[in-house]
Amino acid sequence: MKKTIISDNGKSCSVCSRTFRIGEYVVECEHCGAFAHENCFKEHGCGSEECRAISPHFEKSEIILTKEEVSKVIAVPENTKNPTEYLISELNKGEKPFSKLAIFSVAFSVFVALGTTLTFAFASTISNTAFYYFAFVGGFASTMLAAISLILFNRNKRLRGLPLAFFAIFIGSATVMGGIANFILTYSESYGPVPTGKVDKKKIAQDIEKAAAHIQEPLKSNVCVKSGFGLSESMGSGVVVKNKESKTYIITNVHVLTGGSMVASLDEAKRKARNLSVTFYNAETKEAEILWVAPEGIDLALICCETPENYTSSVKIGSANDIKMGEKVFAIGNPMGLDWTYTEGVVSSFRNREIGKYEISVIQIQTPLNHGNSGGGLYSEKGNLVGINTWIYEKAKTEGLNFSIAIDELTKTLDADLLKIITESN
Repeated sequence: MKKTIISDNGKSCSVCSRTFRIGEYVVECEHCGAFAHENCFKEHGCGSEECRAISPHFEKSEIILTKEEVSKVIAVPENTKNPTEYLISELNKGEKPFSKLAIFSVAFSVFVALGTTLTFAFASTISNTAFYYFAFVGGFASTMLAAISLILFNRNKRLRGLPLAFFAIFIGSATVMGGIANFILTYSESYGPVPTGKVDKKKIAQDIEKAAAHIQEPLKSNVCVKSGFGLSESMGSGVVVKNKESKTYIITNVHVLTGGSMVASLDEAKRKARNLSVTFYNAETKEAEILWVAPEGIDLALICCETPENYTSSVKIGSANDIKMGEKVFAIGNPMGLDWTYTEGVVSSFRNREIGKYEISVIQIQTPLNHGNSGGGLYSEKGNLVGINTWIYEKAKTEGLNFSIAIDELTKTLDADLLKIITESN
């Protein structure tokens, strides 16, 4: 070992590999001529590969690379500014995890879209409320989840699944737009703009008192029936057939109570008919309950409420046998929100329709009807109730094809105790 002074750059210690400074004292190995710091040399000896083999300070080691290991060697391209960062990025390429939130948002949005589609397809048996919950609440929630996952992608570049988040946003947005479109179409078809603005119930009562004698009682016996809340609220008509012991009994259609769907039992009708109320011609509104629904999906129901003070009106129940083809009839109801409307026409025909095990009588009429007339009464010229207005055909395709269920079907299917109440004399 001999000491020397470093006179040029580029040389480094054979032991610790640090670069020497110019003018620094180092030692030179007499065996191989390698340079080292004096302390490094004293502790470890010469660190060159030639001297390591014979030095007691270094253990001999052999490095053996297999073909598989050699195949995994990553070549760093020339002119790479930061080889370490390049190697890390290459090693992480196969280890990027999928975003769990993106996967969940896709699954949730597909579930919501399927639920919306099914509730729309089975609207006749499922309440419209379910459709709107899926379309609006579910669609908005799935869109927000996907939007949050996009934010996470922006913060963590290592996550995979970005297209899934965009797909979930598309599905969620499409679901919401579908719900909006259905609501607009339903609203415009069912109600539409009311040209008269807000209805003055007091004026209606005054007009009824001035009406022709044979239609006064049917007008006073007409009620406006409402069921549901907010977007799922449905509106139609009803006919008062009895006032007894502070209770008023009203006939209407089942679909008026349930938002357009039919039911298989009274319990199902009660579940679907929420916030049920009736408004009388004198502007009084009462909460109502369902007493009976016709069997086999026949669209008739009987409801009752507390009788308003000084209210005594009710119709006289007649029969479809009281009228003939070509005879005049009139209808009273609440079409398109235009409450207590009178329309007249003629009987076009009598039809039979099979519903379950029943064959019911249906009166085809030319009397103008619109949405909101459902559940209202059809009357003979004498003012007797002969039918409950139930069906109208699409106005864009037909004109004057309207149908009432003959009131006889109520007397045939109604429970005996209830039939006794509404038909017995006061």
